[in-house]
Amino acid sequence: MTTKHRRNPFDLAQPASETFVGRGRLLKELVHSLRDGKSYELTGPPGIGKTTLLREVERRIQEDPERRKMSPIPVPVHVECSRQDERVGPLFAKIAAALIQCLADQCGRLPPPAVQKDAQAAAEEENLAKALDVLVGWALKEPRQSFRPILILDALHRITNEKVLKILLGALNNLTDRKTVNVLLAGRRPLAHCVPESVSYLKMLLSGQPDLGPLNGAETGALAAIAGRLG
Repeated sequence: MTTKHRRNPFDLAQPASETFVGRGRLLKELVHSLRDGKSYELTGPPGIGKTTLLREVERRIQEDPERRKMSPIPVPVHVECSRQDERVGPLFAKIAAALIQCLADQCGRLPPPAVQKDAQAAAEEENLAKALDVLVGWALKEPRQSFRPILILDALHRITNEKVLKILLGALNNLTDRKTVNVLLAGRRPLAHCVPESVSYLKMLLSGQPDLGPLNGAETGALAAIAGRLG
């Protein structure tokens, strides 16, 4: 007889939605502002709950009944950065792949292989704008739905190659300036400390730069209660 082991909902490596508590004011601000096209940078020390918050923001935007009434429709695209992201092309390809899956979820079908191939080729050539335009353009032409990606980039501190960060931030600056995407950038340190000469213009496009602190007493109590119920 096989025993099923429930995933530990407090495992920092695999954040579980059932353990989300608190952050009410910030959560509301992020959900509504990102949905409406604004951009943010979120910072905080390790283990403070950044990824859990990002996943909750993503979930609430997806479940927002007002979202489908907007044009273009905001669609959250979560991408977790890696220490292996040492080249721009593969990083942009990862973002494009995440958008492909999100559009498939929204439209009920994957973009045709030729469209996927064109998007991935543009990404590998370090042209993120073209890669995203190919995919969003397909959705507008075929399922006839207009989408605006909300790029939720998690753990940006893992990208240690400054050149990669510069190119990424430059691409994001152009996209947010065009208002074809908006972003939520999360990491342990403010980007201005990592690549100061290349983020001053991006900073002007950010509506807020909250720093995530510890839960307050009431929030900590609520989290402990969940832990008790789950054993």
